[in-house]
Amino acid sequence: ERQPSPINQQWGSGHSSSGVSAGVSLLHLGPKVTIADAEQAFPPPSLLLAGVSWFPVTSNWLHLRLAAELEKQLAESSQLDHIRSGAELQYSRLLVLRGGYVLDTDGYRNSYPSWGAGLLFKYGSINVSRYNASLMSSWHFDLRFSLELS
Repeated sequence: ERQPSPINQQWGSGHSSSGVSAGVSLLHLGPKVTIADAEQAFPPPSLLLAGVSWFPVTSNWLHLRLAAELEKQLAESSQLDHIRSGAELQYSRLLVLRGGYVLDTDGYRNSYPSWGAGLLFKYGSINVSRYNASLMSSWHFDLRFSLELS
């Protein structure tokens, strides 16, 4: 029988519900965008994202995930643009409750909380969330289906 690697035991992996997961991504990389002429060219909105998540509580009925993410626009100033944090509580692999906060490092006017809930099924999920960004409140609904082929 194949034994899991020590790294997966310590840090978690993929869909694991234990340990720590971390990731980094670069988005929207490329040459300057030119619409009319080369003098008006501007860089794409390139982003650097780095995040980490941790499951401090894991049992047969209850899973708690804590997560944080840093966002930096590469074409702008040297400071971070946003810091996101959140928590997700999953009960009995059926009900999920979420809460989070987005901190805009330029000022608190653009910082906002968010919350959400979801129902998990064998082949999908239903989720709803709400956030109040600046003057605009927004709802988000999604319905996801998944099928794993072996």
